[in-house]
Amino acid sequence: MTVAQILIGSLLLTVLFGVGFSYYSNAQKMLSIRRELDKLQAQARSAHACSLLRNERARCHLELQSLEAELSTSGRTALSVDEIKRVELSRTTIKNCVEALKGAKDWLGLPFDLEWVDMLERLPHLDKLYRQSLDNPVLVTSLEPPDAIAPENAIGSPDARTDFNTLEATLLDTSPGGFPNPDPKRTF
Repeated sequence: MTVAQILIGSLLLTVLFGVGFSYYSNAQKMLSIRRELDKLQAQARSAHACSLLRNERARCHLELQSLEAELSTSGRTALSVDEIKRVELSRTTIKNCVEALKGAKDWLGLPFDLEWVDMLERLPHLDKLYRQSLDNPVLVTSLEPPDAIAPENAIGSPDARTDFNTLEATLLDTSPGGFPNPDPKRTF
């Protein structure tokens, strides 16, 4: 073996080790970037789930406000059984959303997040008539239990065993107009 062959061989080994080290270093950097991206995606999914909970709670509150406006303008002195059921359903859904938000540690408290009692206090006519109807034993026994979101199944609940991708696909399965969305991955 000549000196030139030894130098070329050692140069090739040095280049091979350099390329190997560079590949290993880049792989480690890519792995750390991937971990950071996974963390950010998990936080984004959690924030999205909490915003869905807030939207559901706001929808229920809006229904109660429309009922309050109707009661204020009509001057009625009692709620119908259907209205009581609507209030009960809204109450159960709001309470479950609040529990899920608190469980996800995304509860902001007053004035941003209102609990059921706070919402009901802001609707004086509905509050008065709802409490009167609860005092009436005939109406209370005729009510069926509301069919609301259970806290363990609520979106973003710590006990929920729902994959966020599946959840988003089911929630976004219809367009804002209520018609089926032909492409569930496309959002409006």
